Amino acid sequence: RYVLSNSFNNRVIGRGVGEVVGRTANELFPGLRDNVWAENAHHCADTGEATQFTFRYVGDGLQGWVDASFARLDNHLLLTYADVTALKQGGE
Repeated sequence: RYVLSNSFNNRVIGRGVGEVVGRTANELFPGLRDNVWAENAHHCADTGEATQFTFRYVGDGLQGWVDASFARLDNHLLLTYADVTALKQGGE
């Protein structure tokens, strides 16, 4: 479950803090369930090893390329990400 969300995240996903905090990523973005996102989140949660990955996401009102990282902090996962769509499109 999200325990916090910053203004950048809220702007990118088009949802306010009240719509995000307390909900899971799967609740907000069902398309993540069958994505490299879920594999990396579970790996990090299970092993404590940080992960870094780039993936294309199309669904749930979003579309683009994301460079993301998970790190485990106590019983939480910290997600950081950057929209790299422009970089990927320039390289295609």
